[in-house]
Amino acid sequence: LHAKDGDHTEFQAEMRLLCDGIAERIEDFAEANGLDAAAFRLLQELPPVVALRAMGLLGRGNAFVMHGVRRPGAAVNSRSRSATVEMQGGRAHSHPPLEDWRRLGEDFCHANGLPDDIRESIRELSRDQALKVVGITSGLRFMIHGERDEVEAEVRARISSAMNGDEMVPVIPRTSRPEFVPQEPVRLHASGLPGAGAYQHGRRHQAGPPAHSRRERGRSRSHRRSTRHGGGYDHRGGDDLAPYWKQNLEDFIQVNDLDARSTQALAELNKMQALYVMGLVGNDNSFVIRGVRNTSAAVMQRLAKAQSGNFDAAEPYQQLRRLLEDFVEINKIDERGGEVLRSLRDDALLHVLGITAENAFVISGVRNTSAAVMARVSAAQRKYPPWG
Repeated sequence: LHAKDGDHTEFQAEMRLLCDGIAERIEDFAEANGLDAAAFRLLQELPPVVALRAMGLLGRGNAFVMHGVRRPGAAVNSRSRSATVEMQGGRAHSHPPLEDWRRLGEDFCHANGLPDDIRESIRELSRDQALKVVGITSGLRFMIHGERDEVEAEVRARISSAMNGDEMVPVIPRTSRPEFVPQEPVRLHASGLPGAGAYQHGRRHQAGPPAHSRRERGRSRSHRRSTRHGGGYDHRGGDDLAPYWKQNLEDFIQVNDLDARSTQALAELNKMQALYVMGLVGNDNSFVIRGVRNTSAAVMQRLAKAQSGNFDAAEPYQQLRRLLEDFVEINKIDERGGEVLRSLRDDALLHVLGITAENAFVISGVRNTSAAVMARVSAAQRKYPPWG
């Protein structure tokens, strides 16, 4: 390391700290970026210095939270290869640990959905204070689990302790933290992710009712098909049915990390065939493909059936509530946002999901995904009032 003796000693201490906590850092990185099992295992198998460099915790150039990356899995693989080359060339150890600590603080705020006032407080902290708050040097975790008010209380307590030089004590009990279990490769981004592509997010097994049971409760309130569709649907594939289907097709390709062959085959389908393959017509398919090793092969099987199918009796949006849960999971919508979405009438929900409005199914390029979703909800409810 190119530093004075004092700095060199500090850097060595921070490097030891990072290496000692490498398992937790990898877990936080995987959760923050929604990595699948392949990417998660890749990081675990790398030498610690290489893994730290790939995650952006050594030197500059890599962010801990990969914003706007369409294929986080591929990004992690690329970062890992570059870091390995640096190590082989003897350059990996030249990167100071936690050099881009301010960016790490911003990533912490983004990943935990913190409000502007907390973000400003973190920006005003010194390097030592900020690293304690984000959990790197305090023994706490980067990703905080709990209800929105609990997470904010936890961070405010961390900031206060850091500024006063007090011991860091988590507000949310450690025992309440669920165990992180990445998904097996399902071609989804970290955003699903490293290795196999990414859009299926890592999940956590929680004590008490699992996440899917909460979703089932949400579904039970509104699972039956709504009859308030404002004008009805054209079952023959007219303009009223999925007017933005080509954008939906692009989202479908991105979410499932499809290869060039299946992408080209999809481009040759007519509208009704494409809607069937995407699961927007009929009850055979889902928008997010799960439980298969090769999503592209699964799509080709759907294509064969679509090209020989008769869609006269197929109803649109039969799996709308399933599509909603996919949207919530892929975009990491918080619990409050999910409940708001589940309360929407069907035509408003289709607007929010980008099926009947020019909204992307995968939300990117925003600092607060949940806020972006609520803006969509407001626009949808103006067009489709709850009492209409």
